[in-house]
Amino acid sequence: MDQGSRAREHLTPLVYTAKGGYRFPADSADWVAYEKAQFAAALTRISRLLDGTITPHAMKYPDDKWARFVLAQATSLQSTLDMLTNGHAPVGG
Repeated sequence: MDQGSRAREHLTPLVYTAKGGYRFPADSADWVAYEKAQFAAALTRISRLLDGTITPHAMKYPDDKWARFVLAQATSLQSTLDMLTNGHAPVGG
């Protein structure tokens, strides 16, 4: 059984770091750091998609319902990812 399967089976987070490789962290701060890094990567991707494709599409075709819908949803996603990445979400235990 691979580590990902064990992680899902036992609800134990699996993280990867260059120094430690794949592992099951003992400290929740390691989980948070890994999660924030993953959210930061997703934020970069959605921001580039918004800047390079979605916003220009919505500006060129302002009456296009799809363009308006995608712009609204992607902007909301960008905001959420920004909050998660930068620690604005409540964190507690």
